[in-house]
Amino acid sequence: MSNVPSESSKNGSDTVDTALEALSHVHRFQLLQSLCEEDPQEAVIASVTDSVERGRDVKSVQIELYHLHLPKLEEAGFIEWEREHDQVSKGPNFDTIEKLLERLSEGRNRELLFN
Repeated sequence: MSNVPSESSKNGSDTVDTALEALSHVHRFQLLQSLCEEDPQEAVIASVTDSVERGRDVKSVQIELYHLHLPKLEEAGFIEWEREHDQVSKGPNFDTIEKLLERLSEGRNRELLFN
């Protein structure tokens, strides 16, 4: 029996790694959670900047979103981002992360993630 992972198990592992990476930052988590509630939604980006913790500059959070978080989520296929209209909607791979996101959003799980 070989210890070399099959192509399908590598792909499954990559999918899990990509999903966990996407959810590992509070702003990406909030953005994806907002998409669970409504799609498409122009206010998704605003929902993240509205929840900025005290002491953080909203402008710096917006820069992070536009230059780091949104491109990362778009590259993974979790969102589609229309830059011209500043609109974010569910991407072709959103369903692979949605169930995990719902479970993590339940009660105590969310507290454990970001506290």
